[in-house]
Amino acid sequence: MELWSLVFVIILIVLSVYFLVVALIVYQLNKKLFLVRGKDPDNPCYLQWEDFPTLTHTPFAMKVDYEDKKGNPGSITIRGYYYKDQNNQGEKGFIVLVHGMFGSHLQYLCDISYLTQAGYEVLAFDQYGVGESDGDNQVSLSQGIYTLSLVLDEVKKRGDAKGRDLILYGHSWGAYCSLAVLKKHPEVKKAVLRSGPCDAVSSALHLIGMKNKPLEIFLAPFLRLACEMMFTHRNLINAASWGEENKTTKVLALCAEDDPMVAKRNSIVTYFQRHPQENVETFTTEKGLHNSIITEESYAKFVAKAKEYYAIVDSKDADEEKARKKEAFIASLDRASYLEYNEPVKEKILSFLGD
Repeated sequence: MELWSLVFVIILIVLSVYFLVVALIVYQLNKKLFLVRGKDPDNPCYLQWEDFPTLTHTPFAMKVDYEDKKGNPGSITIRGYYYKDQNNQGEKGFIVLVHGMFGSHLQYLCDISYLTQAGYEVLAFDQYGVGESDGDNQVSLSQGIYTLSLVLDEVKKRGDAKGRDLILYGHSWGAYCSLAVLKKHPEVKKAVLRSGPCDAVSSALHLIGMKNKPLEIFLAPFLRLACEMMFTHRNLINAASWGEENKTTKVLALCAEDDPMVAKRNSIVTYFQRHPQENVETFTTEKGLHNSIITEESYAKFVAKAKEYYAIVDSKDADEEKARKKEAFIASLDRASYLEYNEPVKEKILSFLGD
C-alpha cells in the first residue's frame, strides 16, 4: 500500500471513531434531556394559583388518536387550563401560551396573570410528555411544534377564539414552537416570542458549552451530522426557516443581551435582525437573563428563597425536624412579594397586542 493510501485509511479510521464517540455522547445526552417526562421542580417557591386571587382556571383536555408503527390504534390526551381574570371576560383576544422546557405551563402564572388582567383569555397547556399531559417522554424539541399545531386545530374546531384575535405567546422552547407553527397556521393574528432559539442543534450545543466547554468543542464538528442520522429531520426543525414563510401574522420577538440559556447569535431576534420581514419586529433589552418579563432583582429574590428551601431539604436533620422546618418555611413564604415585572418588556408586549 502506498503511503498516501495508508494515511488516508488512518484518517478515515480516526474520523470514524471520532464520529462514533460523538454519536454515543449525543445519544446519552438526548436520553437524559428529552427521553424523560417533563415536570415542575419540587419547589414551593414557584408561584401557585393561590398567589393570584382574581385568576380563574377551567380544565382543557383534547384527545388525539393515532396508529403506531405496527398499525395498532392508540390515543393520548393533552391537558391544560383556560385562564381568565374575574374582572373581565377576555374580550381583547384569545392567547395560546406555549411553555418552555424544564417545567410545565404552571411556571408561567406570572405571564398568565398580567395577560388576563389586561383583558385576554389564555389557554395554557402542557406539552406532550410534560406535566398533566400524556406521553412517556418529551421526544424532541421539534415535537412541541406538532403538538402545538394539534392544539391550534382543536381551538379552531371548538371556536374558542369566538370572533377574537387568535394570538400565540411562547417563551424559550415555546417561542421556538410558536414561530415554526406559523408556517401552517396563518389564522394566528399575532405572536409574541420571548427568548426563543431558532435551531435545535445550535441551542443544544450552546447548553452543552454552558456546562462543559471542552465537550462543546469536541462535539461541534460532527454534532449536526450525528443528530440528523440519529433523530431524522422531523426532530430537527429550524424554526426560522418554517416561520419566515408566514408573511401575514404580526410577530414580536424579544430577548435580553445577557440571556445565558439562548445564545444571542442563535436567537429568533438576531435571525430577524439579519433577515428583516415587514410583519416581524424585534425588541432587545440589555438586562433580563432568560426570563426578561421579570426583573433580574425579582429572579434573584426567588433564587435566594429557593436556596433556603433546598438547604432544609439537603440538611442532615432528622426526618421529623426536617418536615417541621419545611412546613414553617412554606408557611412563611410570600411568593407574590418577590414578583416584579420588567415594565418596559411588559408594556412593549401589551402595546404590540393592543395595536
